[in-house]
Amino acid sequence: MMFLSLAAFRPVISQTEKDLENWRKNYNFDKNYMKILSERAEKEQTVNSVNSSESCKINSPSFHSGINQLNKRVQNLINQKGMGKNSGDLSLSNDTLIIGAPPNDSLIIESDFTYNGTILIALNGLLKFKNTKATIYGDIILFNNARLEIENSEMHFPQRYFYERMMFTTGASSIKIKNSSMDFSGLSHTLASAENSQIEIENIKNIGFTTTGLYGKSSISINGSNEAGEFVITDSCILSIKNAKTALLWHHVGKGEKLDIAFPNGDTVVKYRCVQGLPGVSGIYYYVKVDSCRDVMWALMPANGCDVKIKNSKLRAIGLWVTDFAKADLSGLVNNSKYESFTLPSKDIGLTLTNTSLMTWSVYTMDGSDVTLTGSILGEVGAENRSKVTCNKMFCDGSGGYMWGTDTTFTIIGFSSATTSVRSQGNGIVVLAYSALTMGQATAVQNSVLMVLQSSVPEEPVPYNNACVWYANIERPSVAAVNSKVPVLGSVWISKTPTSSLMNFDHYTFYYRHKETDPWIQVPGLFKKEVRHDTLIVWNTAGLVPDNYNIKIVISDNYGDSVEAVRSINLLPVEMAVRELNNDNQNELFPNPADDYLYYCNADLNESFIADVYDLSGRKYTCGYETQGNVIKIITSHLQNGIYYLEIKSKINTLYKKFLINRK
Repeated sequence: MMFLSLAAFRPVISQTEKDLENWRKNYNFDKNYMKILSERAEKEQTVNSVNSSESCKINSPSFHSGINQLNKRVQNLINQKGMGKNSGDLSLSNDTLIIGAPPNDSLIIESDFTYNGTILIALNGLLKFKNTKATIYGDIILFNNARLEIENSEMHFPQRYFYERMMFTTGASSIKIKNSSMDFSGLSHTLASAENSQIEIENIKNIGFTTTGLYGKSSISINGSNEAGEFVITDSCILSIKNAKTALLWHHVGKGEKLDIAFPNGDTVVKYRCVQGLPGVSGIYYYVKVDSCRDVMWALMPANGCDVKIKNSKLRAIGLWVTDFAKADLSGLVNNSKYESFTLPSKDIGLTLTNTSLMTWSVYTMDGSDVTLTGSILGEVGAENRSKVTCNKMFCDGSGGYMWGTDTTFTIIGFSSATTSVRSQGNGIVVLAYSALTMGQATAVQNSVLMVLQSSVPEEPVPYNNACVWYANIERPSVAAVNSKVPVLGSVWISKTPTSSLMNFDHYTFYYRHKETDPWIQVPGLFKKEVRHDTLIVWNTAGLVPDNYNIKIVISDNYGDSVEAVRSINLLPVEMAVRELNNDNQNELFPNPADDYLYYCNADLNESFIADVYDLSGRKYTCGYETQGNVIKIITSHLQNGIYYLEIKSKINTLYKKFLINRK
């Protein structure tokens, strides 16, 4: 197996583990915002109805808490809309289509259909799609004795991001899908069944990976599917899959439950059963039945108080459930490992692997637990309920999903790296700090807050629904001269959606210090304008001695809460700074130092642009220029001796290059 070097992914900044811990403790919102968001979540649960497609998401593996919450919200909606025995005709509330009032209400769709919102099927209502093409911009939720039938149809559920859409059935409701296609924009989506509900699927084509949660005494039967998806199997549910491809089976093992088995070899399964009474199965009351399936993968979700022993097996994934307000420090979990004899170093989760290979470790923190993850290579990290997670010096490769925090959780991802997405959701707060995200997206959805601080991301983070994003990043320079006026470039802003009631940007401040034991020195001024890839401040380094310094920006919102982004900078004597400057730019700027002309060469220079020149005080100079292929010729004959910045601005981005005018 190949191991990745964690050091290769760390941002270029020297900080200690003590700094990270102090930094976490200093967040005002750790105590303030968590309280505010918790109160808001509780208020919404009792006041707000399911009146939009964003108000009732369940994201794997956040099913267990989400099911109860969703049931309560659905019941609140029934009470508010008067959907009792004497209720009126078919109701349309905001963007929620309600079917099931009065009783025996039905909607049969046999022609092209588009609906922009959530569909609720209540009581004994029936929604049937037959021989049609339908597009639904929302979720479908069933409860009581409601029924959904889809036959010989093409269903499309557009998604802007993965897990935006879901289908959920509870009570004694049922879903039947036959000879149809289910298109979720090719993205992962959620299917969940609870209580005594039933889902029957026969001969369907999935376009997008399905994450399915089974709870209570619900049942799901699949006979024929190009991609069955993954299944979180819990409680006393029944799962039957046959004649299907690509099934990942998550066996949940909870408190007092035991699983001591060897999974079948190979990815083609003729017959597999897991049920109470079979050898090695104790206290587990769900029933798993697999027949004639290909590309079957085995997975475990061991929780606190379980006893799991797996031998002679090939596991696709293990997702640890840290529950019951536990406090855990986990380290040394590495994907793509072969374990001859391994016992998880945990006092809460009993897990032993013998002669077993494992592709992906994942960790899910729940029920108010507090977990610290260090020195590990994981596939997914998630937090739900009111739990806390700290990731420090670890790598997430995305082989199990992404990094997320939902409900009212607080997640810090510090000094780490990932090749997957990072997301805040629910009412959670996620902080990505001093880290590198080399693939995927950084997003905030629902009512959450995402903070990206001095981290490398493929593109700027984006808020959706009612969410908010903080972004603070000092981009350059890493080297500058003493006794100069140094433009510090970067970005600092707070962005939210038009419907969000969360915080707004207020101001930022700038500080520097020489040694870590020195107090921070503030440069006078409160800067009230947001900055995107531009000059944050022109820092006067007069009187400073050459050495390494730390600089930081502190971003504050309109509630008085703040966070910071720190970067190191090397201040050199002017002569040494010039030599460093030459080494940095020798492949793109020439000659450097320049005289009457400066040439900038870039193989990607193939679109319209604007070229400007600035000195270290930020003063702009008009310089004529012309292009010759991928080379820009800039006239510099009128510039005095000194250090300058060349700004190349295009529609896509803005580049800055330093150069020197040094005439004899």
